[in-house]
Amino acid sequence: VMAASLLDDAVTHRQDVQFESEKWDGETKAALVMNVIQLVLYHRHQIPSPIEILTREKSLLAASDEKSPNSKAGFKSQSAKRLMHLLESLDEINLNLISLFNSDIDLYEILIVLGSTVFSPKCAYCIHFDRSQHQIVLNLPFPKTQVISRQLMLKLATNDDFVACQSFPLTNLFLFIKLPRCSDISWFLPRQDFKLKSHVKPFTIDISLHPDLKRSQNKLSPADTLSDQDTDLIWFQAPISIKGYKDKV
Repeated sequence: VMAASLLDDAVTHRQDVQFESEKWDGETKAALVMNVIQLVLYHRHQIPSPIEILTREKSLLAASDEKSPNSKAGFKSQSAKRLMHLLESLDEINLNLISLFNSDIDLYEILIVLGSTVFSPKCAYCIHFDRSQHQIVLNLPFPKTQVISRQLMLKLATNDDFVACQSFPLTNLFLFIKLPRCSDISWFLPRQDFKLKSHVKPFTIDISLHPDLKRSQNKLSPADTLSDQDTDLIWFQAPISIKGYKDKV
C-alpha cells in the first residue's frame, strides 16, 4: 500500500488536530513539528527505533565510554557516530524552529520532504498552524507541551494513511518553511527555485487550538487576513538535512 506520497489527485490525506494547551508559544509549536519529523523518520524506516529509545541509547553509550575509555564500543563505533550526528542535527533544527516561532515573522506552512535531493522527493508532509493563534499564553490548567506532543503522535500513529509505509532505502529528510519573500531571518536559506513536484501529494497536518479557546483571542490584524495570493511567498530551507541510519546486524 502506498502512503501519502504518490497517490491519485482525488484523494486527500489529512489529519486535523485540535489541542487544549496551557501555552501556544514558540517552544510548543517547535516541539510539535519535531514530533512529526521524528515520527516520519521512524515510520519511513529511516531510523531503527523511535527517537526516545535512541536518546536513551546515547546515554548508555556515554556511560560505556566512561567505564571503558579504551573500548571500541561506545561513541567510537560507526553506528554510534551516526546516532550522535542524527541527534545533534535534530537539536539544531529544534533550536532554530523555536527562534523562528518566537519571532514576529508570519509563518504560512512547513514542509517535510524525504528524498535523495529536494527535487526527487519520495514523499512529503505539510504542517499548517492556525495563523490567528500566534504567541498565546493561556494561563489555564490545560496539558503541558509534553502531553499534547504525545497526543499528536498518537493521532498520527493511528492514521491509516500516515502509517501505510512504502519501503525505500535510507535517504535524506529536508525541512522547508513558507514565508514572505521579504522575511528577515537567519539560518534558514531562501530557495526561490524550489517547488514540490506535482505528482507528490503531501500528507497534510492542520494544527490549531480547541475552538472553544479561540473565542478568547484578539481579533485578527489586517496583515493576518492576507491570503497567499496577496503575499509574495517563497520557500526557505533548513541548511542541514537529516540522514537516518540502520543498526548493523
